[in-house]
Amino acid sequence: MLLRKYTVITVIQFCLSISVFGWGWEGHKMTADIANEHLTNAVKDSLKIYLGDMTIQQASTWMDEIKKDSTMDYLKPMHYINIEQGQSYDPASKDNIIYELNKVIAEISDRKHHTKQETAMNIKILIHLVGDLHQPLHVGYGSDRGGNNIKLTVLGDSSNLHRVWDTDIIKREHIYTTDLEKVLAKGNIGNTGKIDIIEWMNEGRSELRAVYNFHDNINQTYLDANKELVEKLLVRSGLRMASLLNSLFK
Repeated sequence: MLLRKYTVITVIQFCLSISVFGWGWEGHKMTADIANEHLTNAVKDSLKIYLGDMTIQQASTWMDEIKKDSTMDYLKPMHYINIEQGQSYDPASKDNIIYELNKVIAEISDRKHHTKQETAMNIKILIHLVGDLHQPLHVGYGSDRGGNNIKLTVLGDSSNLHRVWDTDIIKREHIYTTDLEKVLAKGNIGNTGKIDIIEWMNEGRSELRAVYNFHDNINQTYLDANKELVEKLLVRSGLRMASLLNSLFK
């Protein structure tokens, strides 16, 4: 009976995690894996000073893990930005992923005027949001809540478009860090050395045409067609995360 109860709880927790976590835990941790391989040793030492025993992989999911903490609700809008079709980014806009990323980058750059705890929090926010920024539906349309309102099935299972890109493609196409390393070895993944938050956002928005290119429900053809794109987005995210951290802590 105890085993059955534990199993039910585990299944419920798993289902909840699928519905709320950007890129899914697997996706975020894979971007952190890639980033970690491209951090200098000096930067790794600096991060350890602030994060302590928390690894970069653990830091990558922190913003999702605190969603149940009501005192941190102010961070929820920071995971994304909504820009409708035909509209452009408003630099004066606040409470979105671009605003928050620019804020934490500035504060980390000026960390001598911030406490160790504040800098640690800013690092965790940065690591997570660089990942979120590379999921196209985190820079999508407010009219459908970044695809969350588009209910559909994936090979017969209930889902929504946002979840397809957060977790379904990664899980059903069996994408692992080793696959990302193969993609990285092949090259041709775009400009990852230049640090430009707005350019990264616009790049993600340019992929929305592929995201919405389906009829009614998601079939295996759609999953197969977008596997390579998801792998490239995860690799870009990891490399850019490393470039940003290397720059900030050089």
